[in-house]
Amino acid sequence: ACRARVADDYLDTYNRAWADDDPEEGPPPLDRAGFLASLRPAGISLYHTGMSDWVYDPGDLFAGHGISLYVGEDRVIGRASLFG
Repeated sequence: ACRARVADDYLDTYNRAWADDDPEEGPPPLDRAGFLASLRPAGISLYHTGMSDWVYDPGDLFAGHGISLYVGEDRVIGRASLFG
């Protein structure tokens, strides 16, 4: 569910602003399956309140930025955000 939320929040942004049709210039546009395959788990922080923070490494897709996703104690997944 967390990786799907990252794709919901950032796949279009990646394809519009970060992807390049010229492979010499940068990574190509991706479909949803390709985008999800690029997300590697990098860490999970669990808090005593039941909240958690999920961190993903998207490789070269966002020029070295990571992706963080907050999950509330009610298990509602928040919006993903780029960092770094």
